[in-house]
Amino acid sequence: MSFLQIQGLAKRFGSAVIFEDLSFAIDKGEFVAIIGHSGCGKTTILNILAGLDTASGGVVINQPWARIDPAGRGGNAGAGSTPERQTGHVACTQCGTRLPLQTYERDDLPSGSQRRGLYVDCRDCALQVTTSVSALTLALPQGRAFRRMHPRLRAMPPREVEAHGGRALVVGYEAVGGDARLDAIFRAESLRLLEVHGPSLTAA
Repeated sequence: MSFLQIQGLAKRFGSAVIFEDLSFAIDKGEFVAIIGHSGCGKTTILNILAGLDTASGGVVINQPWARIDPAGRGGNAGAGSTPERQTGHVACTQCGTRLPLQTYERDDLPSGSQRRGLYVDCRDCALQVTTSVSALTLALPQGRAFRRMHPRLRAMPPREVEAHGGRALVVGYEAVGGDARLDAIFRAESLRLLEVHGPSLTAA
């Protein structure tokens, strides 16, 4: 399997299709350039791969996470990655196998909400999928509505607080050129969503 695989990736803003049915693979150490005219979605593709944005369709398969043993059975963790604990189960989109949803933390990335996230590893069909906590925030219904109302967002540095009787992680976005802000509060250990705070998300 390639180091990184993109299958059927799509991005839409309302009725506007930025790109769709985008599929390619990148091998480890391979140098790849994305070339296109202004507005064709080059930066959006990179933001999705980095976990800073969410796709409207398709899947990103990130092979390095295959080296993490989700069940803690003695597998070798990927370099710079720390498996934490199970946080629920999901069904594999390829074969339907019920899989443990795991948290991860990547020490090889700069501090920020991209360092932490969730991953699943299906050993039946060799599918691995990851998403950062920043992408989780934007994928929430409140995050999608906030993004529609404020297309230009700035990610705020994540911070830990005490909430609901334990450690919690606050992931925030603010509108560029405005005062609107959205904060999602996750359980620090499991990344389970606790609360979402922000302005009214109902369009006037």
